Amino acid sequence: MKQTFTRLRRGVMLLFSTLLIQQATLAQTTYTQGFDVAGNWGGTAPLTGYNTDRTYAEPGQPVVFACSNAALRETQAITTGVNSTYNPSTYAWRIQNSGTGSWTATVGAGGVGTFSFWVRPWNTSALSYEVEYSTNNGGSWTAVQSINQTFFSNTVQWLQVSGTINTGNGPGAADDIIIRVRRVSGERLMIDQFEMTDYNTSTNTITAGAVSGAPFNLATCAATATGTVAYTSTGTFTAGNVFTVQLSDASGSFAGAINVGTLASSANSGTINFTLPAGLPAGTGYRLQIVSNGPYTVSSASATFSVTSGCNAFAGTRLNPGDLMIIGYDTYVGSATDRFSVVLLVPVLPGTSFSVANAIYEDGAAANTRTNTWKSCDYAPTGAVASNLVTYNGAATLPAGTVVCFDLPSISGVPINNFTLSGVPTTDFSATNNGAPGAGTINISGSDPDAIFIMQGTWTFGSASSTFTGNVLAGIQTGATWVGFNESIGGQRRSRVHPQIECFSIQGSTSSGGGNGEFGYYNDAAGVTGSQPVLIGLIKNYSTNWTTARNNNSPDDISAAVCGLNFTVTATALSNRWNGSFNTDWFNCSNWDNLTIPSSTTDVIIPPVVNNPVIGASPLNYPDGAESHHIDHTGTLTINNPSSRFNIYGNFANNGTLNHTNGDVIFTGGEMQTISGTGTTSFYRASITKLSNNVVLNRQVDIQSSLTFASGLVETSNTNLLRFLAGSAVVGTPSGISYVSGPVQKIGNTPFIFPIGKAGYYAPAAISAPVLVTDAFTAEYVNAAGPNRHLKPPSLDHISACEYWNIERTTGTSDVRVTLSWDTPRSCGIGNLSDLRVAHYLPTPIWEDLTQGDFAGNTTGTTVAGTIITPYPVTNFNTTIFTLATSTIANPLPVRLLTFRARYNGRTVDLNWSTATELNSDYFSIERSSDGINFSAIGRVQAAGNSSSTLHYVSEDRQPLKGVSYYRLKMYDRNGAFEYSSIERIIIQGDLLTVAPTVTSNGRVTVQLAALPNGNPSLQLFDMTGRLVWKANVINTVIPVDLTPYAKGMYVLRLVTNDGQWAEKVLSK
Repeated sequence: MKQTFTRLRRGVMLLFSTLLIQQATLAQTTYTQGFDVAGNWGGTAPLTGYNTDRTYAEPGQPVVFACSNAALRETQAITTGVNSTYNPSTYAWRIQNSGTGSWTATVGAGGVGTFSFWVRPWNTSALSYEVEYSTNNGGSWTAVQSINQTFFSNTVQWLQVSGTINTGNGPGAADDIIIRVRRVSGERLMIDQFEMTDYNTSTNTITAGAVSGAPFNLATCAATATGTVAYTSTGTFTAGNVFTVQLSDASGSFAGAINVGTLASSANSGTINFTLPAGLPAGTGYRLQIVSNGPYTVSSASATFSVTSGCNAFAGTRLNPGDLMIIGYDTYVGSATDRFSVVLLVPVLPGTSFSVANAIYEDGAAANTRTNTWKSCDYAPTGAVASNLVTYNGAATLPAGTVVCFDLPSISGVPINNFTLSGVPTTDFSATNNGAPGAGTINISGSDPDAIFIMQGTWTFGSASSTFTGNVLAGIQTGATWVGFNESIGGQRRSRVHPQIECFSIQGSTSSGGGNGEFGYYNDAAGVTGSQPVLIGLIKNYSTNWTTARNNNSPDDISAAVCGLNFTVTATALSNRWNGSFNTDWFNCSNWDNLTIPSSTTDVIIPPVVNNPVIGASPLNYPDGAESHHIDHTGTLTINNPSSRFNIYGNFANNGTLNHTNGDVIFTGGEMQTISGTGTTSFYRASITKLSNNVVLNRQVDIQSSLTFASGLVETSNTNLLRFLAGSAVVGTPSGISYVSGPVQKIGNTPFIFPIGKAGYYAPAAISAPVLVTDAFTAEYVNAAGPNRHLKPPSLDHISACEYWNIERTTGTSDVRVTLSWDTPRSCGIGNLSDLRVAHYLPTPIWEDLTQGDFAGNTTGTTVAGTIITPYPVTNFNTTIFTLATSTIANPLPVRLLTFRARYNGRTVDLNWSTATELNSDYFSIERSSDGINFSAIGRVQAAGNSSSTLHYVSEDRQPLKGVSYYRLKMYDRNGAFEYSSIERIIIQGDLLTVAPTVTSNGRVTVQLAALPNGNPSLQLFDMTGRLVWKANVINTVIPVDLTPYAKGMYVLRLVTNDGQWAEKVLSK
């Protein structure tokens, strides 16, 4: 039975693989599996119990999933505040917290390009899993990603794991590709939403060239760096192709590659801009690779380059505000020494560091003015901030609830010391000075106001003031209250509270003076058990839950009170969830689970609650408005003030209610963004201000007032329209870097210019005002030739072979005038405006001339760029295709090459090409090169000159070169202008594969290749029974082969490439 299933699966896989290969030159196929069909799950019932025979297989699909570790089918139930399955999935895998088996995804045919899936820990307890893949059915494994507490930032959240394999399957079961998640130890793990792309079978190649700007220096934790990478390529790329630059890790591995730049282009050479992200660790082995999507092709890796960093790399735990809290201070422990106490509310890994600073935030700032600067805590403050870097050097993770106490010696040159853990002295901590040169010591005055902050990041010191990059974690103002943002501040030894800790700060005694000896500590009677938010709420209630005193010179009042405490943290906060516990104000930190107002890096979750969030007028201390990274809301989000601003840096998933009645929503940042969800998504005002990448609509989106185009595209489809409602308008300046790629609909009775384009071209079309406010028209630009261009009336000489527009009367019966545009080089050349026409394709089928003999005054602009409008309203919208045409031969709209192919037939190289149209074409020069750079002419074929139908041409190279050759066409017009075709690459067997020696007595031979073949070539070793005994991917032209592990005798070495197979025999004796 098992054998029958295996054969059946492989047969289905091979059929699937064949279909993929037939499509491969167009685009790469993506396979997605959400594990949501109950009937596809297999194994012993009930599936909700743990067992080692769990499987998931969808009939006719390319992957079979199984788990040799005990696992169960997880449901949508809520656990520790996070969906147990990846929303909106129904089922997921849950791996049991025992055993050392693996969850596997086995691909039997077709190959794998890239893969990804989502994972989530059961809770914050320790766990360890390894993600790996094998291309030989488990014979060997390649590491991709370690999954542990650090990976999840010690929180319970869904994160995506991804990798690149880009390898095809071989002919037998021994060549199966397996992706696995191997359990090592620790807590349970959920897996959901698997996705993979099929193996790249394109014959195109990309070569990554010189990297400019290297070596790169990231001077601070927030610093980025820009550069360019050159590339060359072979083969034809689609008009909508995008080249994406990917960055390796510091060792040169692309297993977790980061996208750092894009270029929309089909050109075979160029340069691509990229930006290295902030926070990269220093390293000398970074590399870049370039990936295309039309067709999917992965380049060779660039040369290595270096990155230096002035940012202290965050070893250990990256802490967030509220992850630790101040619970005690004593300004008189003995002599000038002070004592300080904090509680850790999350687990802390070895190597974790944080700074303790004696500083004033925004001293010298006017009321309602944000400076984001720091000064020393003095009555005449400067930029000389006193700070120490504290590092945990222990071997074990400190559990949440641990209390750390230490002394502030107040002695010049002596850093923080005398650490205790839950009251026990320890040497597991160290401290060094990381303050400004010449800064004083860290201490807390017993008679004057003072401020202490705990931070994680990097200082940049100045003489007058200093700046800090990173997270401010906690803070305390003693001897006074915090200075309000609406107050001026200066020379008072009083600080403003940093915005990150508005809900985490401690405000000490409001009195000062009268002698030394102030202390304060959290009273454990208030409670030491609870969730992170509950404990934060208790600890920050200074007036009720703290014991305080002034003018008290008794030594060490806090060690016995709090240093020996142990807190029990029942659950950590979700750093991104709205709870509305205080009111509806987005900008009130008390309304968020982690008591922090979201930033551009925060993934926001808005569930249904009593107090749903409202983004109103931007507060003075948040002048840029609200921010989020990804946002997923199932509740109600209201944006309702003229000055409301919501800056979205990630995906927007609206599965609830969006009430956007005023203000702006801005899609920004450098990531590819999506708008999705089941809820109606209607924006009052929206803006597209992308640094790179696009905004993709996965649902219909409406615009009520305006949409501003600045930079970045909006990608739409027939089912995911962008609709401009009655009264709405396009604002800004749509251009070649900012337009809608796909259909756009306009509803209403006002004129409208559709902000549409494609493939890097802005190509607007317009309509005059319809009659009714309910009338709707939909338009889309297509940069390709329209149908049956030879079916034209006598008034038209020829129809554009470069572009057309679909303009549909979607609702209503209004007749409107249609305006089309042209631009150079988008429209293939305009030479005479008076001969230009608007053509409309009729269902007859025939094209009609919409000028109707009345042309005067219908064009604007020049031959470089302009518009043309129909003189009368168009009455027939039974077909939707409109384009430019010309009444004479004056307007080029010229040769359009359909295909160019070169193939070796065993003796000569056959060259075949076809053209869709020709206008004033002269001849084709056939050029050949041995290196892909330097070409020379080897033949010439006369062109037809003028044609509106498809023409086919043939030629041949009767004396081809051995090894690798490159061919291209140089297409000349009669005016001497020319352009090139794509490049075809040929390998002629000849001396491509050389084996030496062919007879070996020591079992060692060397394979020499004349050139590195296309794609992902492999070298295979077969014994004389036909059994595959060894296989390796080919990445160099010289490959050593070791036959000593195998029996003496005759073997066949076979090179398998996209262009064919070559074989040589070798005798081991």
